[in-house]
Amino acid sequence: MSSNTRTLDSVRNYYGQVLKTNQDLKTNVCCTGESPAPRTREILKDIHPDVVAKFYGCGSPIPPELKGRTVLDLGSGGGYFCEQLAAKGYRMTAADFLPGGLRRLQLAGVAAAACLAEQLPFGDASFDAALALDVLEHVEDLTAARELARVIRPKGLLFVTVPAFAWLWS
Repeated sequence: MSSNTRTLDSVRNYYGQVLKTNQDLKTNVCCTGESPAPRTREILKDIHPDVVAKFYGCGSPIPPELKGRTVLDLGSGGGYFCEQLAAKGYRMTAADFLPGGLRRLQLAGVAAAACLAEQLPFGDASFDAALALDVLEHVEDLTAARELARVIRPKGLLFVTVPAFAWLWS
């Protein structure tokens, strides 16, 4: 079994089987231990508690000027960002290799694709922007980054977060 296959299997097991809610996290690298920022608290009020319970990240880095533009959420997981941003006028497409959140998003009318980060099923320059929030640390090489660059239009935006120590956060 290749290293990439082992990594994929490990991620699939952890996010698909082990984690049922954010209380099951085995590490706190995505969490400050502090109360969410006021902007994040306002956003969380509009989100169903079941979605909040499955949110493993930190907060939305998405600027409001992307409203009405096409945005790919790579590694969309439970669909937290897609659902919230679609409701606020962003034209979202979810992409994840786990089907759970994708099914829910599709029922809500959000475009969704089951795929690997290294093999995106979208044409060149398909999106104005892309999100890769706590995703790139799960892939073995730069293939996913190259795929993101391929599907983003020229002068498009890419938002990336990766887990880090809280003292490194701006």
